Amino acid sequence: MRFPLKPGDKGWIVANDRDISLVMQAKGGEDWPNTKRLHSFSDAVFFPDTFKDWVIAGGDTNNAVFQSVDGTNVIALADDAIELRVGAQVLRLDATGLYHNGINIGDTHHHAGSPTAPLGPISNTGVPIP
Repeated sequence: MRFPLKPGDKGWIVANDRDISLVMQAKGGEDWPNTKRLHSFSDAVFFPDTFKDWVIAGGDTNNAVFQSVDGTNVIALADDAIELRVGAQVLRLDATGLYHNGINIGDTHHHAGSPTAPLGPISNTGVPIP
């Protein structure tokens, strides 16, 4: 994740006692500190926080949610689906299809005939349009 930080943004700082540069270089794993540096903000990590009184929508209480501060734009990751909401527009992807505002748009295009048949205008029921 990347957050567009600006001067004055509030958040949480995790201050580490020792050099964490090897961890930050994605070396991973447990290891001795890279240097003898102690108590430096160079070894801190900042996590942004809005400190606002915003609320997650009731339907998202069991989802991982990324949303704008005002709640109008949402990406919700559920156990069985991903939902993108921008204002009144809703795009949902789950095992049964891709839905836009409740309509399965994954079923609106079908090929008639063999897989090698040329593409043509097809209705949402799969019947060729004359």
